[in-house]
Amino acid sequence: MSADLETVFAEAIKGIKAVKPFPYDDYANRLHNKVRFTFQSDIMQPNIDRAPTYPEDDPDPDNWFIDIFGVWDLLYKASFPSVSGGIASVDDQYDPKNLKHADEENSKIRYLEVLTNLMGFCLGEHINREPKSQGTRTIDDLWHYDGFQDFCLDAVTKQSFIMNEIHYMQDRDHVYRTAPSAGIDFQNKASYKTLNQWSYTLWANRDKGDVTQMDDIVKFCGRVATIGLCPPNATTNIQQPAPTWSVTKAFYDMGINADQEEIVNEWRSYCLALTSAWENEILPYWNTGVYRSFAAKKFEYIQSWEYIAFIEEGDQLGWADYLPVADQPPATSKQSLNNIVLPGTPITLSNGTVRPCSAVCSGDEVLVCPDNSISAPAHCRRIRQATKADLVGFNGEVPWALKSQVFHTTTGPRALDPEAAQSFNPYRRIGKLAIGHVVLRLQGHEYQYVEIKSIEKAAECPLASAYTLLLSGTHQTHTLRETVEALRKVPGDQRLGLLYHFQEIRGMFGKFDAEAIYQRLNWELFGQYKSPDGRGPSMSKSANPLNYTEHLRTTKSMSVSKGIPIDRLARGFRLESHEPDRLPAGYELPTLSLVDGYLLVDDEVELRSKHDTRKRSFRWTRQVLQTKMFEHGVVEICPRVISGKGVIYLSSEAEPREVPTRDQIHAFEAKACSLDDLKTGNTRSVADDESWTSFGKWNVTLDKSVWPPNTERTEPEDPMDGGTFEDGYWAQQVQVPAVRLNLVDSLQDQINQKYSQGLGDFYDVTSQMKDGEQTYSVQFKRAPMVPFVSDANPDINKTFGVGFQSDLGIDITLPSLFQEMTFTMDALYESFTGYFFEYDPTMRGYKGNRHLVQGTVSDSDTVKACRANISHAYAAISKPGEAHIISNQQLQPSALTESLLPLSAPSLEDLVRFTGRNRR
Repeated sequence: MSADLETVFAEAIKGIKAVKPFPYDDYANRLHNKVRFTFQSDIMQPNIDRAPTYPEDDPDPDNWFIDIFGVWDLLYKASFPSVSGGIASVDDQYDPKNLKHADEENSKIRYLEVLTNLMGFCLGEHINREPKSQGTRTIDDLWHYDGFQDFCLDAVTKQSFIMNEIHYMQDRDHVYRTAPSAGIDFQNKASYKTLNQWSYTLWANRDKGDVTQMDDIVKFCGRVATIGLCPPNATTNIQQPAPTWSVTKAFYDMGINADQEEIVNEWRSYCLALTSAWENEILPYWNTGVYRSFAAKKFEYIQSWEYIAFIEEGDQLGWADYLPVADQPPATSKQSLNNIVLPGTPITLSNGTVRPCSAVCSGDEVLVCPDNSISAPAHCRRIRQATKADLVGFNGEVPWALKSQVFHTTTGPRALDPEAAQSFNPYRRIGKLAIGHVVLRLQGHEYQYVEIKSIEKAAECPLASAYTLLLSGTHQTHTLRETVEALRKVPGDQRLGLLYHFQEIRGMFGKFDAEAIYQRLNWELFGQYKSPDGRGPSMSKSANPLNYTEHLRTTKSMSVSKGIPIDRLARGFRLESHEPDRLPAGYELPTLSLVDGYLLVDDEVELRSKHDTRKRSFRWTRQVLQTKMFEHGVVEICPRVISGKGVIYLSSEAEPREVPTRDQIHAFEAKACSLDDLKTGNTRSVADDESWTSFGKWNVTLDKSVWPPNTERTEPEDPMDGGTFEDGYWAQQVQVPAVRLNLVDSLQDQINQKYSQGLGDFYDVTSQMKDGEQTYSVQFKRAPMVPFVSDANPDINKTFGVGFQSDLGIDITLPSLFQEMTFTMDALYESFTGYFFEYDPTMRGYKGNRHLVQGTVSDSDTVKACRANISHAYAAISKPGEAHIISNQQLQPSALTESLLPLSAPSLEDLVRFTGRNRR
């Protein structure tokens, strides 16, 4: 063992001897790129240019690691004086908002402190690079090598080593070659014991009694004493490299000439040299970048950064004086809390322990994938700012999470507000979280499955502070080689959309943030984080709403077919065979239920099924017990989700190999209905020659206050109950989406019945689908008649709360008398927003004042039950967080089903695509 340790020790000494001078400018560049990456402003950061990468072959130069140490907090600390110094340097002519709350002198004082904090890590990494290049053990390897610590201390204090290796008279430009490190408690360190023995041996064996020699020994030992003596100054409390002179004098309990003090303090000069390189080489990057933000008039973002920085200087960094941001500006609208963790939220680390978010330290490992296989260092940063947020909780909990918070469920990632959640990564498909889903909660190393039975909501809850949880960007899962040249030709703002189009790498967007992928991709393609053409995808709605909207539309058009997204609907389908006489005896075509993109066949969850979002189809294979046959089916849903077509093939084999002929299959048409109607078998008849099929009921809210022209309005200012609408379609040769106004229909029916009239439809409905969203327009063509038969007569200006009791004896009150109403249902099929015009006979087209109208869908108990059945069924076969990706081939439908759809019969829906005008 001793021989092994001697070999290891000899290799270490050889490596240390070969260490080159410390490259101050290179390390200033290295630190700048890392500090820039931690700068917490998505808008201002791109304006700050990167420095040259050091070392040149570093595959991820922006991560927050220096060698093996995660130092996010120290890098983040360094961003404060860098940004504040840039703000202070901006000419007053570019600051019309008086935002220069930064102090240039205080920023300079803090440069030395923050770089002193980082110098030791940089030096250790620099020393480590030599043994790494030689293929020998690094400092960390030596530290963990069994028995090496004690052996090293003993070896460096032996007389033979001191006499042969410690050349105190040599004037080196980098004395750290033989320098053991020390800390503020110097006398407790092994360095103290080492220097004590060095000085005694050198004095005893080299010109003993020579005072000049003693002075040289004192100077040498002082120089190598430490670079880590950085206590806060007793007067200013600023942390900077301390002179080792007093330590050396105390160490020897003797003094030498005061003019030798700067020689002893050579270690201190290393921190000063790095700070000088930072000021000369790096500050221009920050000054120019901040100037660009002022020139682009990003005043709210600058003010937002100063507002947060002023708070964190004291609360997080512990600075009481010499503040880079000297005073706090007022809060701005940009003080929104996105992607945050609320105080007290438990965070489960990769080792299974749980701690509150406030106790997560820099370097703690948290899971970055839900299967417990990959983790990354994390840092939790506190944000002290008063704000309000809409919170949610489950199953009786006090609301604690943002609506944009993404949860792992047995059927994939979901959020209460998937659009807000998806704004952080537009390429990640986030589903709608609802009652019936099963959420995965990590307890230790095991996941618990919790069904959501209720959702508690709290609007605009006041928050005094919050946290952001940041992960290291060192983990990568992609490499581009053959496609590099082709990708370089793609415009920067379309590159991610193109990659997301390929199913094989789509999973990458579920593991990593889109901005991280975009920057990393540019680095691999061009050696820089920006695209050379200056174009890039917008990651923020607030930054550029138009660009963001176009970005999502481009992505959708490339990844899925046009039409209402099926994976965000709950709808049933009845199957009607084109040739019912050919069905085997005792066999009936099944019913299909689609909920959140998952399939139930005859009310049973079908695990052997697959949803193709691009083809808008479902394939399945199941065994039919009545006939002891295997049913292989496929259905394609039309863009309006009101009908579909498909094929069923009955076979005695679970995996048939031969494609059947047309006379062996059963082609069908699928007609949509609500899950409630599908379960009960109801179809509501209105007349002998027509019937109405409902999809869902909508609770309507009207705004009584006028919506002025050329203004935006998203919420009602004077809301009132607008009754109930239904959406669905009338039984016609071609089904066209429509809506029913229940109160107006009831009024028409009662007038006809009570007065034996044959009044026709009171309103007409037209519908149009665009970009996957359904828009309805309702024309109230009987509106001119209403004032003369209602309680409003003769007041034609009464357009809200119009009753018919006094004149007609009919107990119905219309919430509003309107001439035209137009609204659009969102892609989630959860709400609609639009406008209506009051009926006003004095205006052209009878269109009076404009008002806001909104509606929310009523989620039925049947939908909740189906969702719960699906969630529990997939819990048994799916990996945590990846339930929508099933790798078990035994759970896939028969491969034959991929060939069945071309055998289906043509439908009118295939031939007719038009804006429909309904009879009602």
